[in-house]
Amino acid sequence: MSRVGRRCDTIVALVLMSLQFPVPYVFGAGLQEGVASAKPHEMVCENSPALFWGIFAIVGFLVTIIALLVYVSIVRKRAARALEEKTLELEERVQERTSQLLETNRILTEEINSRAAAQEEISWLNEDLQRRTQALENANNELESFSYSVSHDLRAPLRHIEGFSRLLMEECEGNLDEHGKEYLHRVCKATKRMSMLIDDLLNLSKVTRGGMNCQYVDITKLGNEVVSDLRELQPERQVAFTIGEGMTAWGDLHLLRIVLVNFLGNAWKYTSKNDAAAVEFGCKTEDGEQVFFVKDNGVGFDMTYADRLFGTFQRLHHANEFEGTGIGLATVRRIISRHEGRTWGEGQPGIGSTFYFTLPLKIGAEHP
Repeated sequence: MSRVGRRCDTIVALVLMSLQFPVPYVFGAGLQEGVASAKPHEMVCENSPALFWGIFAIVGFLVTIIALLVYVSIVRKRAARALEEKTLELEERVQERTSQLLETNRILTEEINSRAAAQEEISWLNEDLQRRTQALENANNELESFSYSVSHDLRAPLRHIEGFSRLLMEECEGNLDEHGKEYLHRVCKATKRMSMLIDDLLNLSKVTRGGMNCQYVDITKLGNEVVSDLRELQPERQVAFTIGEGMTAWGDLHLLRIVLVNFLGNAWKYTSKNDAAAVEFGCKTEDGEQVFFVKDNGVGFDMTYADRLFGTFQRLHHANEFEGTGIGLATVRRIISRHEGRTWGEGQPGIGSTFYFTLPLKIGAEHP
């Protein structure tokens, strides 16, 4: 190998080592391996191309390192800028969410305060309602006691009036003129009506104050018994009764009898002016309750006054047309209310009327 070749190999080796190790180390190693034995002017002159490419490689390496450092710096700046932007965005979102949470908290606080105030008002209203309910119950109890006492105390003098009037009719009617007879008949009629009124008041008081003995009641049988009693009172009347078969209900037998006496008795009474009188008593099941109805083709009534049907002393027909005290349906409503049922009526003048009452279905009890 020529001398020039050996120098080139040495330079190339130095360049290759410069790519792997620090420059001072490379040149130090080169000096130790014989580069130092070469004369400087010989290296410069004889190895100019190799030296040039070696220096070029070193400079390229340094430029690459600097470029990498600049790139890393630019990337870091961009990353820092992106991080700063994300941080600002996150801070804005946090502030926005914080504002939303504060607003929500304010609304919830207002709602809680409003509900607390409403709850306090409801509590006060409930207490006031309880006081009023208790006062109303006390007033009703006093009124019922008063009605019972008055009705009971009126019976004795009324019996005396009725008895003396009957004696006058039997013993002295022949000694009276027509006006006297008319007056005496009016007294007898008034005492009879007064007696009915007292009986109805006593019944109204009893159904409100008395206890209940509930059991399964054969409503069909009970209805037939009431109709039989009505026919015995007025055997001359011909009324076509239709009573449903197999009707039963859970309730107090005595109280339910009063209900049927009033409903069927009213149908009997208000069909008295119809030669083809017909009354239907039936039952149907709706929404978990039994709906009983009594339908007739009597005089009917105007639905404008339907709200007065079940009021005490309320009558839609004059006493001269049909006898009555206006207490019967009020008694019925109280009885059905005690059975947790409802009552209402529908009618048309001259066409007839239908009265309804409901009783809840009894579940779990043994059916007869």
